Amino acid sequence: MMSPQNESVAKLSKEEDITEVTLYNWRKESRVAGVAIPGNNKTSDKWSSQDKFLIVMETRLR
Repeated sequence: MMSPQNESVAKLSKEEDITEVTLYNWRKESRVAGVAIPGNNKTSDKWSSQDKFLIVMETRLR
C-alpha cells in the first residue's frame, strides 16, 4: 500500500490475511491523521503537491 513496496490492497490482503475493508479503513485513518499515503496507484511523479510535501516532512523528521 505504501512506498517502497506499493503493493495493491488486494495483494496485501491475501498475503497478510487482513480484509480489504480493514486495509482501506486503516489507509483512510492514516490520511486523516496527516500521513502521506497516495494509495491511488499513482507513481510519485503524479502525487499531489501536498502528498509530496508530507513525504519530505516525514523523511526529515526521521
